[in-house]
Amino acid sequence: MYGFIVNKYSGNGRGAKIWEKVELILKERQIPYCYRVTRQKGHGTQLAYDLLNENNPKVIVAVGGDGTVNEVLNALVGTNVPLGILPTGSGNDLCREMNIPLNWRMALNHVLKGKIKAIDVGEILKHNDESRFYSTVAGIGFDGQVALATNESKYKGIMNTLRMGKVSYVLSVLNVLRGYTPSNLTLTIDGESKTFPNVWLVAVANSSFYGGGMRISPAAKPDDGWLDVCIVSNLKRWELLKLFPQVYKGDHIDYHCVETFRCKEVQVESEVPSIVHADGEILGKTPLTIRNRQKSLYIV
Repeated sequence: MYGFIVNKYSGNGRGAKIWEKVELILKERQIPYCYRVTRQKGHGTQLAYDLLNENNPKVIVAVGGDGTVNEVLNALVGTNVPLGILPTGSGNDLCREMNIPLNWRMALNHVLKGKIKAIDVGEILKHNDESRFYSTVAGIGFDGQVALATNESKYKGIMNTLRMGKVSYVLSVLNVLRGYTPSNLTLTIDGESKTFPNVWLVAVANSSFYGGGMRISPAAKPDDGWLDVCIVSNLKRWELLKLFPQVYKGDHIDYHCVETFRCKEVQVESEVPSIVHADGEILGKTPLTIRNRQKSLYIV
């Protein structure tokens, strides 16, 4: 039995159209399946728990964008049920990392072939003992503000319709850049504390891609047991704008204003509470702790 969690609104309605075609293929091939449709933000996690408890699926497939994938994987971490993905969103960064086809028909065939791999996830621990998992990158500061602006924007839906999802992120960068003020952050990396002045952003990467194909931590791998930390600080607004295009190739890490670390756990504190996103979804503000959960998610 294959289980599907479907976000019909992903890709500005593209998810619904693709799911109709997927259902036809499943019925034609007489493949047993069940599905649930998300109704609001965050619903995918509960629906995935429901499928686990009621239907004993061999795979649970997220039909949606990075947000839907994040919701579903939060139910699957620590289980032996793998995550499948039919990408219908604008970023699809875990698919890029795992070489899952961005074409939905090819991605469906990829899932049905059933080649399973174990990967790490990042776990965000808030100071109220609440935790959340992510598969790609957690961004703090400017990065989190850009994710918030993108998710709340009117142009995201338009760009998704035009299959130009990456442009949404670029527009948000330009909008946020005008008014954002960097602040001092203290990072405790595997027990060793260091304060960084005038920090624009901190990215804690479990994999290399985020923001629809940017390589914020090009050396990060989702199965090596490490988190790769990228800190951008002490540069002027125009310098950040100049640096931004280099992120698509990963060339930014050679600049003087960029520092990188590799760790198992990092605690983040800031003078001013900074917005945090993971897999593009807003998860709150600093302070928080992020740690690696090695080989705790299966993906197909």
